[in-house]
Amino acid sequence: MKQLKSFLALALLFIATSTIAQIKFTKGYIIDINNNKYSCFIRNNGNQNSGANYSYKIYEKDTPKDIDMKAVKEFGIDNQLRYVRSLIAIDISSDNIRDEKEIQNSAEIEKGFAFLKEVMRGGTTSLLYFFFEGKGYYFYKQGEADAELLVFKKYNVEKESRVVTKIIYDQLFQEQLKQKFPCSINTKTVRYNERSLTNYFKTYFNETNKQFQTNRTDDESTSGELRAKLVLTGNKSSYTINDESRLLSFPFDDQNNMGFGLEVEYLFKFNRNKFGIFAEANYMSYDGTTYATEALESSQASPINIDYKYLEFPIGICYYSHLNAKQDANLFVKFGYAPNTVLSSSKLTMWNDNNEKEMSGSGNMFYGVGFNYRRFSIEFRQYTDRNITQGVHNYGSDYGNTSLRLSFQLVKVRGNQK
Repeated sequence: MKQLKSFLALALLFIATSTIAQIKFTKGYIIDINNNKYSCFIRNNGNQNSGANYSYKIYEKDTPKDIDMKAVKEFGIDNQLRYVRSLIAIDISSDNIRDEKEIQNSAEIEKGFAFLKEVMRGGTTSLLYFFFEGKGYYFYKQGEADAELLVFKKYNVEKESRVVTKIIYDQLFQEQLKQKFPCSINTKTVRYNERSLTNYFKTYFNETNKQFQTNRTDDESTSGELRAKLVLTGNKSSYTINDESRLLSFPFDDQNNMGFGLEVEYLFKFNRNKFGIFAEANYMSYDGTTYATEALESSQASPINIDYKYLEFPIGICYYSHLNAKQDANLFVKFGYAPNTVLSSSKLTMWNDNNEKEMSGSGNMFYGVGFNYRRFSIEFRQYTDRNITQGVHNYGSDYGNTSLRLSFQLVKVRGNQK
């Protein structure tokens, strides 16, 4: 347990320092409220969808400054990123209502200035995005006018608390598109997400002969990532039987053995696919013999034999630290819990072949550190000890395992999450 606490402390330190180290400044620009444009260096300090998390410096050696909405009207990175300041109005009322009649009077409009992220632009028309308190809002902007909200809201009708009896959608944005930006696409088929809205505006710009630009940053992921891996493990295992009535321990020799398995990992969209979750199925085994006396008055040692085969099903969280802009070389840490099941062919005999004991499946914690390059990964993993003789009267045990894991990525699937 001390090893586990030490690892957690080191892992937190690793994540904090690597996150700070990876926040890089990129050449960009700012435009102040007097329309003066300055070349500068910009970095994102947090959520890539929020303009409030950016800082800048004019020269590389300068101290970074937060981008102040009162002084800056636009900032960005050419052909990658653009934020514009605008006065906006959004409905921040609850999505949960008791009755459909409440919809007409439920709106809580909040007005204020905000930095809106440009999704795409054609001529003087822009499609913009704003993320606020867990929700995404889309706007359109024409020329120097303030941005207009594309209205969408989902209402959950709750006759009782947390019991949703009906869902109602306010999809006024479809009519707004039809009136403001008519094109050959039926607006009833347009969904309130980036992919669908971008496709609609692309069609509109093409049909109105307007050149357009879509802003996507090279170093910010726009989707989550699902990976499937084949794993080969080299294990060093230890086992000790504890006679709790006599306060004696009977250790077995450490053993090197091989295992194999499959891993499925999902890396979340935010923070450039650094955080993720994973699940595995691994085959492991251990066999050995030690000698001990069956009773205090006995002077002759008898064998204790173990042939332990099991499947483990680890689940956990992972963090990747990207070593380059392509994200194909990474350091990573993992932490999780591994439940397991003992295979029927396993056997534990004590003192003679007829005295067979039943082994039990019990989970344990683990941590791992490793390096990933493209499809290949190598990981060192340490498990905490577990008791596999919980059902044997007066006998406990400590089964420990350390693994060196080699994995090969079979499949990688990316998907839009917004």
